[in-house]
Amino acid sequence: MTKELKIILSDIKKVEKLINYNIEYWERDCCKVSALIIENIILNGQLIEGDYSGYIDVYSTFAEDGVTEKSVPHCWIQLNNYIIDPTKWVFTKEEPFIYIAEKDFKYIHGELCKSDIHYMYLRS
Repeated sequence: MTKELKIILSDIKKVEKLINYNIEYWERDCCKVSALIIENIILNGQLIEGDYSGYIDVYSTFAEDGVTEKSVPHCWIQLNNYIIDPTKWVFTKEEPFIYIAEKDFKYIHGELCKSDIHYMYLRS
């Protein structure tokens, strides 16, 4: 991953403008947001659909009955050996940010989305 790409992704407001999709809609739209980022910023990224299996804040939309550790269906971007998750903050209830890290265990059972599914997310 290039230094320039990391700089762009570190500015979530810039990303919001580049993909032309208001951040207030990102919470339940991880696949569309990831697909838009691939389409507009990370042209060689791969849309991955799988499960997020990490900490979930008790006040998150995704917490159920106080359960804060569970698997949640989720989409993210894979670029070489990196996970790029533009919506991880919806689980942790932090200020919006784009998570970038080397592949880790929180992202499991991920499968590459077929191009027709990727297209569907962009058009929804």
